[in-house]
Amino acid sequence: MKAGRYLQFALSALLAITAMGATPGSAHAATVTTTDLGVESATGWSVAYESAAGDGTLADNSTTDWTIVNAETASTIDVYTTASNVPMNFPHIGPDSGSNYYLLRTSTMASARVLYRSIVLPARTTSTLTYKYHVLSQGPFLDSGTMSLGGMVNNQQFRVDLVTTALATSGVWFGSPANGLLRNLSKPEEFSDTEAWVSNTVDLSEYAGQTVVLAFRQVDNAGHMSAGVDSVVLQTTDTWVDAVDGPGVTVRPTVTGAYAGVGVELTGTVGTWSNITSNIRPQWYRCSSAGTATQTYTRGSAPSGCSAISGATELTYTPVAADAGRYLRFRIGGVGAGGQLFLFTKTTVLIGTAPVSRASAPPTVGGVLRVGRTLTAAKGTWTSTPKLTYRYQWYRCTATGAAAATVPGTCTLIAGATKSTYKLLTADKTAGYIRVKVTANSTAGVAVRVSAAKKIQ
Repeated sequence: MKAGRYLQFALSALLAITAMGATPGSAHAATVTTTDLGVESATGWSVAYESAAGDGTLADNSTTDWTIVNAETASTIDVYTTASNVPMNFPHIGPDSGSNYYLLRTSTMASARVLYRSIVLPARTTSTLTYKYHVLSQGPFLDSGTMSLGGMVNNQQFRVDLVTTALATSGVWFGSPANGLLRNLSKPEEFSDTEAWVSNTVDLSEYAGQTVVLAFRQVDNAGHMSAGVDSVVLQTTDTWVDAVDGPGVTVRPTVTGAYAGVGVELTGTVGTWSNITSNIRPQWYRCSSAGTATQTYTRGSAPSGCSAISGATELTYTPVAADAGRYLRFRIGGVGAGGQLFLFTKTTVLIGTAPVSRASAPPTVGGVLRVGRTLTAAKGTWTSTPKLTYRYQWYRCTATGAAAATVPGTCTLIAGATKSTYKLLTADKTAGYIRVKVTANSTAGVAVRVSAAKKIQ
């Protein structure tokens, strides 16, 4: 058996990405589309592919969809030659489909490499990925917890991973396989001399509406290893009906409440729906900016600047201190045979805090306390967000008293006396005392404070 290390890592990809569409006004059956990306005839980078006969026929092939990263800095190239003259005497395995499959040529030295491409998984579809692989090895697989060549620890792995686009952009492929990992799709645990393709099918529907990266990864500094991948197919199935037959809304949901303030309960309305079997549980959102009503077909989507409030999944919600200075939205969804739809209300006004009169600075009455003279009310000091507006109401009273939160029973409302100024009448002199009530109002709430009584001279 030939000395040294050898990797044959082969890939021939048939990758299907479904384009979604439907005839308006009519239902359609589930659509499954498979698109051949033509990787065997693309050109532009140096990758050899292996022919069905194993006759050493090599050519430069590529596609802009796939990228190869090789951890080696220098190498002496070993390649397939013929079925009877193969490095390490590994048997020749023909392609699973088509006339060729990719051969990433490797050295007799230790090797680590990755072949990857991004995949767009359309929203509102189910997706199934199928691929076939074979792994031939002269020794057991060894997992050192890294995809790196370095170190003294033996390391021999082959794995198929679904990873984030951030990992592909960073190019940091040869560290821990947990970096950027969304899901491991295959990782053979035992070596085999089987001259056959092993098929694997995985459901990727949970990533609908996202772009993910499919990566075939290998590291070998422990022994002789041959790994191949072929017949990669992505099936995306559109099972929705057209929008006219799917969920519809004639009255959109709204948010109602007396005030938009901390501690004041808000209520979301469901709206009026058609073509649904049930409504999806509500969700309240905290937002950094105001926005109009919107909708989405994807459960995890939310308007920009909005985040779901943990546990706020009922029709009612009472704003808390963390909501002050923010906006709120309410989301409700509907689901039926035609699919699902999520509606977001427009944002509330800015959530504030209710008005509070400072105890040490209540409203006061100023001026000469004689019949025929005009008095002026000072509103006192209030705290609140947002800005307050004020209303005034004058009272004639039969008893003295300090400033209060409510109008005492010894006072009578003076009809029409609703300005910040008031001209004293004989009836006021008869009653004996005068007070003014100040009402502070904002979108966050309302509060009242009554001045101390002043004796008419």
